[in-house]
Amino acid sequence: MRIYVKPLSLFVWGNILHGLFIKEINDYKKQIKYLVEYAKKLDNWAIVDIFEFKLKDKNKKDFLSHIKDWLRDNNSYTNRFAIVMLKKYYLKDDSKLSYLDLIMNTANNNDYYVEMVQAWYLSIAYKSFKSKVLKILNNWNYSINVLNKTIQKIKELSKTTKEEKEQLDKLKK
Repeated sequence: MRIYVKPLSLFVWGNILHGLFIKEINDYKKQIKYLVEYAKKLDNWAIVDIFEFKLKDKNKKDFLSHIKDWLRDNNSYTNRFAIVMLKKYYLKDDSKLSYLDLIMNTANNNDYYVEMVQAWYLSIAYKSFKSKVLKILNNWNYSINVLNKTIQKIKELSKTTKEEKEQLDKLKK
């Protein structure tokens, strides 16, 4: 497997294949070693957003420590990757939205692609934790861009009612 986990090219398809090869590694310690290197070299939102792998519950604590490191990284795509990983593997069990401050205080907070994923995270959280997200939006302490983009994304959800959309419009700044 060693031959396949080295960077294949500087092009998008090579990076996608690189991620797919990492996904196929069955040993978590080896997988995370290559994933840490991969995350440092991310340079495209599409590559970030499509990456998935099987994260076992026993590895979630360790993986979270890597996510926290990636949120502090100087590469905005690495920050985005961290938030996407939180969304994919931690959000459904996080009724307190305990990672929100981590997500909203990344190293590259004002980057467009980071702001977009912050809004995406909150819009997905809205599906499961509507009242909690509304409370956060009502007491907003973060970027106005993220607030307005979050509202837009929530309104675009298929199950958002007309009344909810009207309520959300009142929160825009």
